[in-house]
Amino acid sequence: MDFEIKGNLVDVHRRKTYPAKITVKEGRIYEIERIEEELSGYIVPPLIDTNINLESIYLIPSEYAKVALIHGVVGGVVRVPTILEKFGLLGMSWLMENGKESLFKFSWCVHPYVSKGYSKKDVVTLLGYDNVVALGCVNSVEFSKDLIYEMVFAQSLDKRIVGCVRDISDKGLEEFSKKNIGVVFECKNKIELKKAIKKGFYVGLREPSDFVNTHSTKCMFDGSNISIEDLVCEYIDNWVRECLSNGYDLYRVFQVGSVNPVKVFNLDIGLLRESDWADFLVVDTLEDFNILKTYVKGKMVA
Repeated sequence: MDFEIKGNLVDVHRRKTYPAKITVKEGRIYEIERIEEELSGYIVPPLIDTNINLESIYLIPSEYAKVALIHGVVGGVVRVPTILEKFGLLGMSWLMENGKESLFKFSWCVHPYVSKGYSKKDVVTLLGYDNVVALGCVNSVEFSKDLIYEMVFAQSLDKRIVGCVRDISDKGLEEFSKKNIGVVFECKNKIELKKAIKKGFYVGLREPSDFVNTHSTKCMFDGSNISIEDLVCEYIDNWVRECLSNGYDLYRVFQVGSVNPVKVFNLDIGLLRESDWADFLVVDTLEDFNILKTYVKGKMVA
């Protein structure tokens, strides 16, 4: 459906906020026109969870999506290593098909081969899917021949390799860097986060943090610790709300919550630019950040 919408546009690319009229055609942003009107409400980029853990919240993708969209989270990267071990390629394929029942933009991260439940061939097959954007998590610096093969294959397809670095040493980070592992999750404290960022890695933040303000170019939001109760009440929109209430720079917050995930994982999610998919949120104010509407491909989904 084609339509026009007016609001105060948070333009994270130009670091400006201004009244604008957005024209949407065939699900994409056709034109953004700056206007001279006093408007209520703000149009902001959509939120993205870079580490969705469906196994911990006990929801299938289509049910998770119903809740996430209400919170302004329109897409993300899913890891389901246990399901892959238990149900193999068939289980992963079922989840992917179920996710298509929603307009939520699911992308997937495939766990490396671990000798049970699925094969190295299954990993290679999954990495060939367009909606699979990464291999991970690599959680050891002992790189087997199978793992190296999978990593090289992933890189040949321009897929990200994700590492998990809880308690990892400086030497371990060096090994990750040598193997072109560009993203790390599970840093347990600020010391580990600082080490990883200093080495050039993108990192996942599991909660609101001053790293959003100080290291915005290297951080993304990681919702893997979210419980089903948190998902209902306090998801990533609440993290954004907390960051803004703490006085963090508005554009850095959306750099972390929206821009970096699209850039790092090459996600097919719009960021409020002409020709982008019309994926965006309408919120009441930048102080309260109550989400009034969520749009995906120009359709109001929440």
